[in-house]
Amino acid sequence: MPGAVVNVLLKNILKESFWYNKIYKNLIKSYKYSKDEIEELNLFKIRKLLIHSYKNVPYYRDLFDSISFNPNINSLEELNKLPIIDKKIVKENYDRLISKSYYNKVLKKTVKTSGSTGMPLKIVRSIHSMNFENAILNRFWEKSLNSNTNYKWVVLRGDDIVSKNKKTPPFWKKIKISNKLIMSSYHLNNITAMDFIEKLIEYSPDIMYAYPSTAYLLALYVEKYKVNVSIKFIFTSSEMLLDKQKRKIEKVFNGKIYDWYGQSERVSAIFNCNIGNYHIVEDYSYTELIKSDLGFEIIGTNTENYLMPLIRYRTGDIVEKSNVSCTCGTSFRSISKIFGRELDYIITKNNDKIPYTIMSFCVDKIDNIYESQFVQLNYEELVINIVVSDDFKDSDKNKLIDQANKILNNRIKIKVNIIDEIKRGPSGKFKAIDSFLSSRKRFEI
Repeated sequence: MPGAVVNVLLKNILKESFWYNKIYKNLIKSYKYSKDEIEELNLFKIRKLLIHSYKNVPYYRDLFDSISFNPNINSLEELNKLPIIDKKIVKENYDRLISKSYYNKVLKKTVKTSGSTGMPLKIVRSIHSMNFENAILNRFWEKSLNSNTNYKWVVLRGDDIVSKNKKTPPFWKKIKISNKLIMSSYHLNNITAMDFIEKLIEYSPDIMYAYPSTAYLLALYVEKYKVNVSIKFIFTSSEMLLDKQKRKIEKVFNGKIYDWYGQSERVSAIFNCNIGNYHIVEDYSYTELIKSDLGFEIIGTNTENYLMPLIRYRTGDIVEKSNVSCTCGTSFRSISKIFGRELDYIITKNNDKIPYTIMSFCVDKIDNIYESQFVQLNYEELVINIVVSDDFKDSDKNKLIDQANKILNNRIKIKVNIIDEIKRGPSGKFKAIDSFLSSRKRFEI
């Protein structure tokens, strides 16, 4: 049975459980908590997690003892006494970060991060943390939809539905139990685009759940073939959503995007509310925003995964704070923009860092480019891989090079490479910036 089908079945089984319903009811209440109530909730969860970690997790027991840290904290500020951990630390201490006496450690799920930072990571999740994750996401979806209607979903998120060598449709599978049509994003390209579009028209979904890059590519194909595909609700996650992508997707599908930020480590989450503002999901985990050169870095603590606690974990993801007082009904902190990873940038010879959000400006005004990828070979050479429409001209190419040179101030030689498709990784996503610089240099932030 394909993995995507198993995941859907497992989620539906968990959703019917007594524990899921209890979690969900509590989350409905905490969504409306005041700032003081949120702080009280986080202090309670953090203290409980710290005490558990000291008693049952070898890494934290040794760490706390080495700095004389008392896990029975009285304020969230005391958490600052603990050092920040990162992927390297987790990878080197994998076995010592797993709880030795967690009551349901047999029921678990092991996941691997995509390795977009050059350092793939293995994480173990408890059944409770999986249940909690499902409840949090369902709350997000249901508040966005504002209805309990039995909607029809189409999913384009790198699911392993059919063989990657398959050349002819179907490139999708219907999951009746959840009313979802899961499509293979690996197979969406110039040749197969019309097959996907015809299936969408036939299925007529109310909701699309997709990677931003996949939803954007599909929107460009729909626009290219001048067909009408309306999808009222579009949920995006797992990649940074660019303004250009958002505008195009909403215009082509005549729908509204609701974006979600998270990561495989499950230490922090941010959602797009009905008003259109981003909010930290305060009752999901404990999120700290630490000032960095590019904005504020997300440092997160997963308060639900007692099987493998990650306390003050460095995500490498950068956001911009907001002081907006939102009217959506929650007092969760607001975020004005998600920039993505600090590692998603081009590095010049004098160590200047140009984030992907800035680099993407050089393709924003060229309508004939479907997808783009920046590959830094060394300090002197940058290749821009692009997938283009039939209307792409030499003038578009020259304009791309000219705009990239302006952003980089002519410090790096640029080559444009026109290709049929950008290769996806195992998760169905591709690296927006792929760097061949040494890992050491890339991690010097």
